[in-house]
Amino acid sequence: MTITKKELSTAAKEILKKVPMEKEYRFKPNESVEFLINKMIEVNEIIEPEDDISEKTMDVIKRCVETKKEIGVSEAVEETEETEEPIKVSEAVKDAEEAELPKIDGPKMLKTINKTKKLKDIKELVKENTEIFGTLVDKLDEYTGIHGINLLKTEMKKRLTKKTETKPK
Repeated sequence: MTITKKELSTAAKEILKKVPMEKEYRFKPNESVEFLINKMIEVNEIIEPEDDISEKTMDVIKRCVETKKEIGVSEAVEETEETEEPIKVSEAVKDAEEAELPKIDGPKMLKTINKTKKLKDIKELVKENTEIFGTLVDKLDEYTGIHGINLLKTEMKKRLTKKTETKPK
């Protein structure tokens, strides 16, 4: 049972168009094979009949789920280009699961941000939580002095709000 990156990408595009997802669960169809396999497994749990997903995409999702359950799968992903290396789907799923990020506790993080008084401590908080604050880590040197801590806290709160907000259905 093989799954190509092209199949995963095509299935991801259809899912993104037809399955309503909260912003935090959305993804890009050009992600890595491991990431897309993990997403297909997650999507399998939220698909509703009214989402009208094609049989081809449902087959890709089914193969991802089945492959996760199998042990000792060989050549689970076909080469689609000369530069792509074949990868065992069971390994890809395992890697993707290990890389899953912890759930973000927005109110707790906000409280921590508000309590933190020293610039070095707030910068350390950013470094420890790159899954929330992302590229802000690269800009930490730009924040200096009392004005810097206030600007950094404001930026952190903006990003935290984006990561934890939920859209009404």
